[in-house]
Amino acid sequence: MTFDELGDRILERSESVTSRRVVSEVTTAMVDVIREELLKGEKVVIPRWATFYSRMNRGRRYWHPHFKEYRESKAHKRLKMRVCKSLEKEYGLSQNNLEIT
Repeated sequence: MTFDELGDRILERSESVTSRRVVSEVTTAMVDVIREELLKGEKVVIPRWATFYSRMNRGRRYWHPHFKEYRESKAHKRLKMRVCKSLEKEYGLSQNNLEIT
């Protein structure tokens, strides 16, 4: 599964969110989609430049290729931590197949 496909699936799960709840809803959707892929035995790679920027365009697009050179923000680090902790704590999944570069 390509990273764009992963992003599209995450967006589909979190389409009905209001602006205040966007980050938590998208994080929940992200955990769900990544969990499904890991349970299938797929390897999931989340690039460093994958960043949340709903204020810029009302959350319509979750991933942005222009940020490939963008250095990691605090928000992205927090998002990665939440995803990893949730996967480990709630689902008992190891991150062997989850790579966050």
